[in-house]
Amino acid sequence: MTPKAGGGRPWGPIRTENDAARRLAVLLRRHVDACGKTLAVLGAEINVSKAQTGANLAGKVPSREFVIALIRATVPPELRERRQQEALGLREQALHPAPHTPPGPSAAAGRGYAVELAAAQARQIETYDRLTRALEQQAEVERAKNNSDKLVMVLLNMIRQLDRRVADLVQERDHLRTRPGSEALEDAERKLARAEEQEKRAHAELQRAEEKQRQAEELQARVQDQLRQLTDELDWLRAGDTSSPLDDLPALIEEPAEQPRSADPVGDGIDAVLARASAVNDEDNDTLTRVTSQLDDTTAEIVQDNPPDNVPSPESMSARHDLGISVGESGDRAQAVILLTELVPDLIRVLGADHPHTLKTFHLITNWHKVVRRAS
Repeated sequence: MTPKAGGGRPWGPIRTENDAARRLAVLLRRHVDACGKTLAVLGAEINVSKAQTGANLAGKVPSREFVIALIRATVPPELRERRQQEALGLREQALHPAPHTPPGPSAAAGRGYAVELAAAQARQIETYDRLTRALEQQAEVERAKNNSDKLVMVLLNMIRQLDRRVADLVQERDHLRTRPGSEALEDAERKLARAEEQEKRAHAELQRAEEKQRQAEELQARVQDQLRQLTDELDWLRAGDTSSPLDDLPALIEEPAEQPRSADPVGDGIDAVLARASAVNDEDNDTLTRVTSQLDDTTAEIVQDNPPDNVPSPESMSARHDLGISVGESGDRAQAVILLTELVPDLIRVLGADHPHTLKTFHLITNWHKVVRRAS
């Protein structure tokens, strides 16, 4: 295995048919290591594809033009002539090797290459696993960032609406003060107190969403840097291988419940959106905390979530789901709604709000709840 200058990422194995070609590959790799450029950057400078550059650095005897271009891109001007003569000399020897090769060293070289290749393949598999985890983390962070962006937009709009609502209710209350003790005055004061409390909650959720934005942006930069490093590492190891803002709010399932006619439907709607905003903030906080923990854990080879002991198993949830469907199909829709409604929080916690099983369960609850209401 060719060591990296000053340590760092290892190269893949060198595949050659003679010693001169191997020494040429080692020499060219050392120049690449010394200049610090990635294969992608180097390939662009010398106008050769990254794959071809990797093949030429893995033991394939390169063209004269490639050797000259690579030396020019990796070696300081004062050393280029000497390094170029050395590399071109090795290239000629690789193209015209000595006719006789002793069998002993050749067999030993073959065994050494097999060991080297197996080690390189093992490192490739490990790097692929790390790259896969990094891509999954990138998707999770991106989803949390999008959720926070939408929440900020929704909450800013809600706060503006609440400002107007509070002002209108203050005006209505002041107008009704000419009739002290009236039911209309008490109703206006209740609505005003509720609107002021909702405005405080909206500001608190907005602050949480903005904090999630900042956290997600920092994590995006970290994950992106990790992806670049892992992609670059694979290049070395594989060298030689050929509407309304409210509509955009992330949907979370709410348990259906029959509500009496409300005296403040506007306030009820605001409470419902605030509850969704709080739930999305909670879910995104869990995602960002988990990804941060994974990125900070540099000692564990594989980071896995360890769910708490009280989290139900998929088998138990499936059994409860089947029971609810069986009860509903037998005609007892009211009991089926109760059973499935009790299951929804566990589905959201284990599978997620957007999982097909969770959405299907909520769809059944909604339909059967309508049937029960019509029957009553």
